[in-house]
Amino acid sequence: MKRDLPPLNAVVAFEAAARRGSFRKAGDELCVTPSAISHQVRALEDWLGVKLFERSVRAVQLTDFGVRYRLELSKLLDRLEKSSTGETDRRKTRQRITLQTTDSFASRWLVPRLPEFQRLRADVTVKIVTRDFRDGLRASEADLGLLFIAEKEPGAAANNHDARLLFAEEIFPVCSPGLTQGVETVGVADLSNFTLIHDDNVGVSWQDWISAAAGGQTDATNIKATDGPRYNHAHLALKAAELGNGLVLASNVLAGDALRAGHLIAPFTGKITTGRGYYLVQSHDPEVRARCRPFTEWIVSMSARG
Repeated sequence: MKRDLPPLNAVVAFEAAARRGSFRKAGDELCVTPSAISHQVRALEDWLGVKLFERSVRAVQLTDFGVRYRLELSKLLDRLEKSSTGETDRRKTRQRITLQTTDSFASRWLVPRLPEFQRLRADVTVKIVTRDFRDGLRASEADLGLLFIAEKEPGAAANNHDARLLFAEEIFPVCSPGLTQGVETVGVADLSNFTLIHDDNVGVSWQDWISAAAGGQTDATNIKATDGPRYNHAHLALKAAELGNGLVLASNVLAGDALRAGHLIAPFTGKITTGRGYYLVQSHDPEVRARCRPFTEWIVSMSARG
């Protein structure tokens, strides 16, 4: 049902005039002319069907109804002001930061942990934007980044930004526990019995890992290391492995939670260190760093926990 309300501009004009005892003073408060206040008050009187002021040549005086009406309106407007400015103040105290990272890091590591940060710092809103791992930090779109880069990679700390290593990367095979169920030991040569899943962005091929793990002591010539399904995102390849679709070469960072939860296992001991990792990339700008500090301090502490 539509509310039957008086003209609100007229209400504000009348309340100011009644409180200040003058159309001129009310006009000064509301930044309009005394004539405009007079017209608004007249419009409110017409809507109400009752006089609010007794007018004379030199002054105006509230009627008995005007006195009562002004008291009620002042209470209502005070409550409205308190409610509205209270919410505005809360919004002003909130900080918003925009973080750039990759799809896989966001889904496999960051998103599961963000609720803890929000519980600790409800005044900080974090917006996540994801881009290809090859993209450097886009300072026009993000305040800081959690990026997958090499320590000496060109551009990592360029453009007034620096990079701090949070996680060094190691690559090793993982799979669903059910995939090797009933098999007492799994050797490199046994890979021919499994589907090999390929993550096109992992940077280490199955041929690379087999060569390093075999060490020239195992006949791996029968392994079709290039066959099998391919994915262009690590989180998709890891999901396929969790579903029992095969073995995949995985990052210790991205597979860590699933390994700890028992959704994945690492049936081999061989690992390859890539010299790459996930870095916290942030601006040297003092204002940006200060705004991001609650999050950066939290993410550094979380990285120490794994």
